[in-house]
Amino acid sequence: MLESIIKYRPTNLSVVYVEPRRIEVVHAHRHWRSWEIGAAEQFHVPNGESVFDHLQYLNMKPKGRKGSALLVILSSVFYSVHNEYYPLSIKEHLDETINFDWQENLFQEHERTLHFFGPSIALNQHVSVPIFSIQTDTYDKLNQALNGTLFHSFAVAPGALGFSALLPLVEDAGEESEIVARCLDDDNLELHRFYRGAFLESTVIGKSSHNMKLFVENLKCTGTGEFDPHIHLVWAPGECKSADPAAGWEQAGLPIKVREISESLVTSWLRRLLKQDTIHTFDSEILLKPWQIPRIAAPLAALILVFGLYGLYQSHSSENMVQTSKRIKVEINQLETRWKPIEELQTRIKKFEEDQKTLTEFNHEDYQLLELMSFLTQLTPDDTSLNYLSLRKGQLILRGESKSALKYQAELSKTEGLTDVKFASPVTRAPENDMERFNVQLQLDMDKLKKSLDALPPETNLAAPDTEKAAAIQCPPPPVEEQQAEQPPEQGATAEEQAPEENQQ
Repeated sequence: MLESIIKYRPTNLSVVYVEPRRIEVVHAHRHWRSWEIGAAEQFHVPNGESVFDHLQYLNMKPKGRKGSALLVILSSVFYSVHNEYYPLSIKEHLDETINFDWQENLFQEHERTLHFFGPSIALNQHVSVPIFSIQTDTYDKLNQALNGTLFHSFAVAPGALGFSALLPLVEDAGEESEIVARCLDDDNLELHRFYRGAFLESTVIGKSSHNMKLFVENLKCTGTGEFDPHIHLVWAPGECKSADPAAGWEQAGLPIKVREISESLVTSWLRRLLKQDTIHTFDSEILLKPWQIPRIAAPLAALILVFGLYGLYQSHSSENMVQTSKRIKVEINQLETRWKPIEELQTRIKKFEEDQKTLTEFNHEDYQLLELMSFLTQLTPDDTSLNYLSLRKGQLILRGESKSALKYQAELSKTEGLTDVKFASPVTRAPENDMERFNVQLQLDMDKLKKSLDALPPETNLAAPDTEKAAAIQCPPPPVEEQQAEQPPEQGATAEEQAPEENQQ
């Protein structure tokens, strides 16, 4: 509501209704919250003359640029309209869906048209949405012919939506499906179909055109036989020159009825437009309905008054509350200062507990890490170097470089106690030394591997510390907490911490 109050609202409005052979002009002036509608002026376009040239003869000029607006309502021959259908389940997100599908919903280039979608209507399991579009060339011609730049606001709207204002004026109003027609000339008829008061579709037919036959067949298919839809041919006072304007169309097979309204067509539309919150136009938005004070204003004012009195009461004790707040902040800062070392200790204790749990699990697995590294040293040929070792839950991962990674894999596969030997990643070649980089993953069978470990010669056990030292130089350093420990299982814990990193890679 606040947004609608802030937006611009004109005080002087000029409405121009344009048909191929007829133009109607109505002026209206707003007095605070009510509108005064003037008499309608009708102009007939001579045969052979362009309607845009005749619009220039009107010499439309506002009384003053400030507060002036020009609304042009067009017949359906000047714009395009068709229907798009969407599932009823996306009705709540219909606006986002249509905005996403604009490129597919327009039959012309997107940059050369002005377009919008009208009110949707539910039909069985679908939602029908009318799509209105007009070429920018037509819009610019109207703006130039009617001197639209002289007005503060210039808007162009389709006339199809305005015919809904005439539904209460016809005798058969109340039927679900109604068709309102308008004679553009002796050979062309403009038709607008409404379903339950909402716009459904629009078309233009001619007496000698093929779409005339198609429309008649469409009426026969949609009718029920006993209650066939009727076409209400609307005439304003003074427009009907012949005694029976519907005779020619009835001979063509249309169930048409002539309806003469009490006032001009544009005046009937304008009375309804002035009561609408929004008006659908091709380009700029125009607001005609005077803003109204919302009903919630009175309760809101009373609520503001109550809270104002409450604020005055609280102002007497505000100084004490400020002092209390300062004292509490000082106490909070003191408590935070005392609590920080405790939080750090708790964090370190949790870390120590996790490390202790990891070391305990590794010790329970009973891996002979020193003997295993010595065994791998003896098993690895001279042209192969290992720079990474990870051991976790019986799975051993080795990384390194070799002149023949496949040969080294085959050698590991032959060893008893080493099973499921495979490459965890493809073998790559190092550019600096032309060696093959490998990443081997295998499973340890400790029962079988112990036989090989027990069969190691004594001198191998003596050389194991040097081998372990070399492997420790090539491997990344363990965490600080693990360096403080002296037991060999800590290296197994390092391998366990490296295993998740290997799995992530």
